[in-house]
Amino acid sequence: MRLLGIGGRRVSGSPCALLLIVVLAFSLRWGFWMKNLHDFVLQGDALNYHIMAHQIVGDGVYGYALGRKSGEPNAYVTPGYPLFPVPV
Repeated sequence: MRLLGIGGRRVSGSPCALLLIVVLAFSLRWGFWMKNLHDFVLQGDALNYHIMAHQIVGDGVYGYALGRKSGEPNAYVTPGYPLFPVPV
């Protein structure tokens, strides 16, 4: 198999090297995630999206429930991402 790089030049290398890099990257990310799992706290935008997803499911209203009564639409953000965690 010929792999072409920038400018059409042939890229030499082994698929094993690529696999090694991917496995190393995955294991580093997994190790970091496992080490910091107990420190995970929702804050900032993640907390707001979490609240919005629960309010969409619970009340059928697109908004934040922070400091206002639940059921009042009050979000001024684009509707894309808050709809993603609703089924989750």
